[in-house]
Parts: sequence; structure tokens; C-alpha cells
Amino acid sequence: MTCSSLVILVVGNAYRLGPIAVGLATVTVVLSGFRLAFRPALRQAQERLHSSEHRYRLLFERNPLPMVAYDRETLQIVAVSDAMVKSYGYSHDECLSMRIPELLPPEDVPSLFAFLATNPHGARPELADRANYPRRHVRKDGTIISVEVTSDNVNLDGRNAGSPSSRT
Repeated sequence: MTCSSLVILVVGNAYRLGPIAVGLATVTVVLSGFRLAFRPALRQAQERLHSSEHRYRLLFERNPLPMVAYDRETLQIVAVSDAMVKSYGYSHDECLSMRIPELLPPEDVPSLFAFLATNPHGARPELADRANYPRRHVRKDGTIISVEVTSDNVNLDGRNAGSPSSRT
């Protein structure tokens, strides 16, 4: 930035723009000072954000209940807990390549879409018993299990997401 200020002054004097060049150079130096002054605060904020993100990621991934987060528009699974992997038998990568309807028995998929159509803003399934929300999931080995689903809307990386957990 100091070099930029010097260039502004030299070029400004060459074109007889002295006061303007001095003003621009001063602004450049002041902005450089602000940048240097706020650098430690920015670094500290970034460290706190990283720590907070790490803590919440661990809470999600290590939660004892199977949990997934999915894109509400595409129903693509975008995050999965360790308990989900262990309980359902899929690997993390397999889960992340799936959509929510793939976790349901084929005959329950129309009920899921009917529920989603009547609850476009992601009403919580535990409050929607009358909406016939599907209560069965399929493990990788084909075993159908009864589940109790709770859900909440979250924003993950700018995506509207649902974050349900289930209990067998």
C-alpha cells in the first residue's frame, strides 16, 4: 500500500494533480492502517467461527440419534451423522449420494410427497400426525423399521435444508 501511495503521488505530480494525488495517497495510507489495525480482530473472529463450526459439526455427527440434513428443494442428503451410518448400514458416501425418498419403502414415498406438498415450508413431522407423514424407513439390508421423525429447518451453506432425526 505504501508503494501505491508513492505511485499516486509521483504520477499526480507529473500530471500537475498535486492536491488530488495527495488526497488519494492519504486515503490509501488510511485504508492500509485500518486493514492492519483490524487484522488481529478478523483473525480472532475467524478462529472463533472455526471453533464454533467444529463444535456444532461434532454435536451433529456424534449425536446418538440417526440424523440427516437434506436440501428441501431436491431432497438430496447433504450431511449425515455417525449414528445414521451405523444404524442404517450405509457408508457416509452412500448416504450423501442418496435422496430422502430412498430411505422409505417404495409404497410410502407417495405419502412423503403428499406431506411435503401440504407443508411446503417444512412443518415439523412430529406436529403433523394428521398429515399421514410416513413413519417407516428402510435399512441398507432391506429391513423396514418404524421410526419417530423430528425435524427442523436449517440453512446449510446457503441452502434451505431440513434436519430430521429419527428414533427406532
